[in-house]
Amino acid sequence: MIGVRSEVWQSSVRKEQAPPDPPFYFATMSTVFIFHGIMGNSKENWFPWLKQKLEEEGHTVFVPDFPNADTPQLADWMVHFEQYKKEITDDTIFIGHSLGATMALRILESITQSIRVCYLVAPVSGIVKEESFNPLMNNFLDGGFDFESIKTHAKKFIVFQSDDDKYIPFEQSEKLSKNLNIELTSFSGYGHFNAEAGYSTLDVLLENVKAELEVC
Repeated sequence: MIGVRSEVWQSSVRKEQAPPDPPFYFATMSTVFIFHGIMGNSKENWFPWLKQKLEEEGHTVFVPDFPNADTPQLADWMVHFEQYKKEITDDTIFIGHSLGATMALRILESITQSIRVCYLVAPVSGIVKEESFNPLMNNFLDGGFDFESIKTHAKKFIVFQSDDDKYIPFEQSEKLSKNLNIELTSFSGYGHFNAEAGYSTLDVLLENVKAELEVC
């Protein structure tokens, strides 16, 4: 009987001294939109790679192919996006590249709900360095942006800009960030964050998105 009582006591001590279970971490399953820019499509740059990586994590990812990308019209792009509006929730993430970032801002002006986060990668928010593009994109910029409405419809904004972007003036993204009341996330040597600059993958963006999706 002594041996039995001793074993019970020892077992009780071991149970009391056991370390607590580690905290449980999980990722919220979200809907992610990736928007291409002028003369772009869903299969270029890092878009297919990022789509695959996020889908492997269980997220739903849409990369719309907007019409007439060589001569884009905001009105046409907005009509094309109507079919996707039903997919937007408060956990949705927008990732816009170049003119696709402009499109993301225009969508935020037009919706009534607030998404989780909006990434603007090398965004077009004014006159670009390559003058031949400006007449093609002016219709996306006409009238300026309603930043008060835009800020109401996303809980967080992140702007990526490289110091050697051959298209987007660095100070333009600085001004955009100021209008969104955020600090610019700046890079050196990333160019326009596209395949031309050597980026068919973009780990820094993937890791940032994954960090935003983590919930404790």
